[in-house]
Amino acid sequence: MTTDELVTTLETILARLDKLSKLVESDGLMLSAADTAKTLGVSRSLLYEMKNAGLLPAPISFGRRLCWSKDELRAWIGAGCPAADRWEVLKKRKAV
Repeated sequence: MTTDELVTTLETILARLDKLSKLVESDGLMLSAADTAKTLGVSRSLLYEMKNAGLLPAPISFGRRLCWSKDELRAWIGAGCPAADRWEVLKKRKAV
């Protein structure tokens, strides 16, 4: 595969991921970083700091875009907003 073909393929994949993430967000299943920050009442920069510190459930990546599951955020808040590692343990227990 030539470099030009590879670039074209990657651009196509990124465009599809972008469309998919917008579709998922429009269905209300996922929240963008901006919407997640707004839901939690924090700034986007604080949201990313919280994510990097392991204080939030893991986001889902659509290319370079990060989204959070609306249902998972609700459950996480209902569980008292535990740290990400603790949240993963709690999720596994509930799944059993």
